[in-house]
Amino acid sequence: MGVFIAAFFAMAMDLKLNVKRRLLLFAVGVLGTFLANVMRVILLFLTGMYFGRDALLAVHTHLGWILFFIWISIFWVLAFKFAEKGVDTNTKKAKVQRGGKSGYKYKAK
Repeated sequence: MGVFIAAFFAMAMDLKLNVKRRLLLFAVGVLGTFLANVMRVILLFLTGMYFGRDALLAVHTHLGWILFFIWISIFWVLAFKFAEKGVDTNTKKAKVQRGGKSGYKYKAK
C-alpha cells in the first residue's frame, strides 16, 4: 500500500487534473491495491490448504509482487486515459500534444 501511495503522489503531480478528479483516482487506486492484497491472501490460504507448506512458501515469495505489478500496470494505463479526458480547463493549464521532430509540444487552450 505504501508503494502505491508514494508512486501515486509522485506521478499525480504530473497529471493535469483538478483536485476532485485526483482524489477520485487516488480512491480507486487505494481500493484496487487493497483488493489485490485481499486476493493475494486468499490465494496464499488456498495454496497452503490444497498444496501444503512448501507450495505456500514458494507462492508467497512471488505472488505479492506479481499481483501488484499486474494491478499497478492496469491502474496507470487507465489513469492516464482518465487524465487525458479530464484536462483541467478551470486553471487553463496547457494541454500536451504530439508534434514536431522533437516529440511533444505545449499548446495553450
